[in-house]
Amino acid sequence: MEMTYTIRNPKKNIVILTSICERFPGKITLINEEGYAVNAKSVIGVVYAAAEWPIVLLKTEKRVTDFELTLKQNQLI
Repeated sequence: MEMTYTIRNPKKNIVILTSICERFPGKITLINEEGYAVNAKSVIGVVYAAAEWPIVLLKTEKRVTDFELTLKQNQLI
């Protein structure tokens, strides 16, 4: 089941968001409300999304409980 989360303060959390996403397998992307997407495991992708999009959404192919918990613990969602 595909999951989508709204990222809090993406500009302040570029490094932590990228480092968390890199640790988990599978495709993880950042998308905006218009459907544009970038790789959430790429610092360049995360920087672009944080700088250009007013709302940044994180999308995963399936629900990963540990991933979701890590995002919540770091106050990213």
